[in-house]
Amino acid sequence: MSDLDKIKEVAHSVHDGKAEPCDEDSDTFKSTMILLGALVLGSTSSRKIAKFTGYNLHWVEERVARARAGGIFTRAGKIRADWMDPEDGAAALLLDTMVVQNLLERTA
Repeated sequence: MSDLDKIKEVAHSVHDGKAEPCDEDSDTFKSTMILLGALVLGSTSSRKIAKFTGYNLHWVEERVARARAGGIFTRAGKIRADWMDPEDGAAALLLDTMVVQNLLERTA
């Protein structure tokens, strides 16, 4: 199984609790893939994430910019997130996904 397939599984598992099935073409799923892709790659580079996911570079750049503005991606290329927390990690990932979608604003 490729790294891309693995993070798709994680993204599906995070979204399985939603009322409607997870659509891989939805903005929510793809935005989650941006965040998880950066984690797997160890890079917040828009180009690397776009190449890894196969998503349009301009679309990825917009979401990466929002992740940076929200403090999820730091200027040093690090990821600030609580996604691995056993109790609240899935909720943290969903909230960060909403920041990347421009539905929420994250403040420091």
